[in-house]
Amino acid sequence: SASVQTIVLDTVAPSITFTTPAVTTLRDITLTISGNDGTGTGITHWAVVEGTTQPAPGSAVWVASAPSTFLVSPGDGTKTISAFSRDAAGQVSVIDTATVLLDMTVPTATLSAPLTVKEGSAFALALLNRADLSSVDTAAGFKQSFDCGDGVGFNAWAAATNRSCAAPTDGPATRTVKGQIRDKDLGANSYSAGLTVTNVAPSAKFVIEVVKGSPKFT
Repeated sequence: SASVQTIVLDTVAPSITFTTPAVTTLRDITLTISGNDGTGTGITHWAVVEGTTQPAPGSAVWVASAPSTFLVSPGDGTKTISAFSRDAAGQVSVIDTATVLLDMTVPTATLSAPLTVKEGSAFALALLNRADLSSVDTAAGFKQSFDCGDGVGFNAWAAATNRSCAAPTDGPATRTVKGQIRDKDLGANSYSAGLTVTNVAPSAKFVIEVVKGSPKFT
């Protein structure tokens, strides 16, 4: 009897598309990958690399299932990530590339707070010299929050860089005041300082009244 074999003619390479987060605070990023080989032999392998070099056919980078995560190299900065698909005929897709900004550095600032205040008086906290290695984060702006040391805790995150506080009315006392700064990626830094509340001596009036020619003291 005759033997029949079916041969698939596959002359077209598969396609691939993938997405990554634009900015990440973690090296382990999430990927969304898809590909299509039309009526060809089907996609059998996937590869994701940092850079733009296509991996060799026998490289361990090629895997049977589309990766859902990828570990970028250490060090803040822009990372170039590339993805490839390969079909059963050994044809490799055109490269698809994306860039990811790794920003693991939290913003910095200087907490401005008085060393001493008088009991019952007002004082101010502020965060100065705010900075971030990421120009993207700096352009987006920061949020600040302050703790006056009164037991209430931090106020809500806001764009304000300072806060007015009230010293306790019964000194002497000590407090720990705090300020924290946060960037758009929720990377935060916190600072604290000691505050001494001094006692205010009581005051009184001394009045001399003259009654019928004789002094009267009150």
